[in-house]
Amino acid sequence: MGSHEDFAKYLTSVQEGLPPLISAGFRQLLENKHLYQKVEIDVKKLMTPASIMLKTSGPPSAVLQDHAKTRQCINILSWIWFLESGPKSTGMSNLRSPDHLVISLPTIKTFCSNQSCDRIEPFNPLPKDHVALNHRANGKWQQIFAVEYECQSCKGLPTVFLIRRDGLKLVLEGRSTIEHVEVPKDLPKAQKKYFSDAIVAHNSGQTLAGLFFLRTFIEQYTRELSSDADLSADKLMENYMELLPKDFKDRFPSLSKIYSDLSAAVHNADASVDLFDKTILGLAEHFEAKRLYKI
Repeated sequence: MGSHEDFAKYLTSVQEGLPPLISAGFRQLLENKHLYQKVEIDVKKLMTPASIMLKTSGPPSAVLQDHAKTRQCINILSWIWFLESGPKSTGMSNLRSPDHLVISLPTIKTFCSNQSCDRIEPFNPLPKDHVALNHRANGKWQQIFAVEYECQSCKGLPTVFLIRRDGLKLVLEGRSTIEHVEVPKDLPKAQKKYFSDAIVAHNSGQTLAGLFFLRTFIEQYTRELSSDADLSADKLMENYMELLPKDFKDRFPSLSKIYSDLSAAVHNADASVDLFDKTILGLAEHFEAKRLYKI
């Protein structure tokens, strides 16, 4: 590591370099991840000099000194985090320990469900102290943060995110409004919600529920096209397929086959991820083809 001055500079660089990495992790989590998904803060590049120190050789006293310096750097990774997004309250300073990192919450882009927006908008963290539940176990801080974000455009009711920190991992554990999911534009509007709910369920680890929503999407669509609302699902599928030209049925995914596969999975409680992915693609292709062929 070199001189004491060199080490002091590196120690400072770790303390100053880690918060922006954590802030970027919060942005990645809130913009790109779904419920119960996680991101891990990548500190490999920042901690490379410390890793090198662990591999040094030489006089025992010098090795011990380098290892002691390394522990000082690595310990920073385990410090408690305090989140800031604006002016600090007087109570915040009373909660801080000497070994802490102050993390600036980033502006994020997410969907605003207010009618005046109904699109992706920048959201700012509200300038207030963010609730945190702190627990230390096995030398690592486990913290749970509740953070509020407000749409820059409409400044409507804030969205609240619940985020768990486990060491250098961030997990999205909850949000006050369900996430918005874009669906293929060619899907029938009246049934799009079931398709969207299916994706949200799947992304949240509930693939079986997602398969049920996709099955509901197909059944409700074919039932809307029928003049007899009391027909069985099998008869609805049969009638729908009869409406399609033969060359269409031969070339593109069949709703009847998709519905049958989904029904079998639901009845057998088979939460097949492969079937879910295949169904999403098949339905998108089916309805895109209907639009292209003006059916």
